Amino acid sequence: MLTYNFTGAANLGSETAPTGAVTTVGQDIPYGRLRMGIMKSRVDVSKCPTLSSTDVYEAILIPKGTKVIDAWFYVVTAESGTNAASATLALGITGGTTDGFVTAAVCNAVGLHATNASTYTNAGGLTVNTADTIDLLVATNAFTNVVVDVYALVVDLNP
Repeated sequence: MLTYNFTGAANLGSETAPTGAVTTVGQDIPYGRLRMGIMKSRVDVSKCPTLSSTDVYEAILIPKGTKVIDAWFYVVTAESGTNAASATLALGITGGTTDGFVTAAVCNAVGLHATNASTYTNAGGLTVNTADTIDLLVATNAFTNVVVDVYALVVDLNP
């Protein structure tokens, strides 16, 4: 299993930022004073040097003291590799529930993947007490060329 960092932040651990990775797609919300907004990141697995069926793609860095109300992803470029019909992605937080937002979504067609009845949205969101990342986890079979935009609706709870 390899972990790839698409957050644009350095030193999150042992992960590798793939060569040519787009890590600055979208705008973060201005933090402070109970602001809310949508954070966005692009994950292009073709930028990763080695791909496996257990990879983790760190998509959005969530600062300490942030409530994630919901998260979802949109397939920009559909997977067309050998495993296109069976390769799935889950969306969650590795330090919590790895499929807390989206469970095992097939990505062989362009479109939205959101689960309104997910673990975290059923609980009214998730408060992040220590900095963490929202991750795409390969649930089954390796990907070769899928491009995904990951979104998170967040509220800054810091004073």
